[in-house]
Amino acid sequence: MKKQILLPHFFFLFLVFSQAQDKAFENYTFDRDIKSVQTIINGIITSVPVLRLNSNDLLAVQFDDIGNREVDFYYKVIHCDRNWSPSNINEIEYIDGFNSEQVREWQNSLDTKYDFIHYWMTLPNRDTRFKVSGNYILYVYKDEDAENPVFTRRFIVTE
Repeated sequence: MKKQILLPHFFFLFLVFSQAQDKAFENYTFDRDIKSVQTIINGIITSVPVLRLNSNDLLAVQFDDIGNREVDFYYKVIHCDRNWSPSNINEIEYIDGFNSEQVREWQNSLDTKYDFIHYWMTLPNRDTRFKVSGNYILYVYKDEDAENPVFTRRFIVTE
């Protein structure tokens, strides 16, 4: 009897976990407190950000946390193949610098109806630079919990 009850629960957990894994390589927001995620290339908001390798192009990513608490957000960049699945390339081959860095720029809201904290970052930066072109995922997580993304965004680096 207990096996019959546990089997549907196990199947449900497997289904939820596999769906979360699939969405980790799409533009997806996992945390309900995260709002207004924007990707901006050289000052222009875009849904498909494209950077030129070894150029002065900058990808800015900004988002709001309406949870009204200071949280340490971190990011990593994942190189993907043409189908937006993780490639077999080692981090040291596609990133010059570090690949688990904190989002250091933030500002509390002022004179708004609801309190929130606005976060932003740019790529490439002094800690993270790209060595090769290709498809990439920006994977943002909080409080050093790299297993649970807060949001993910796709972007492309071209030559």
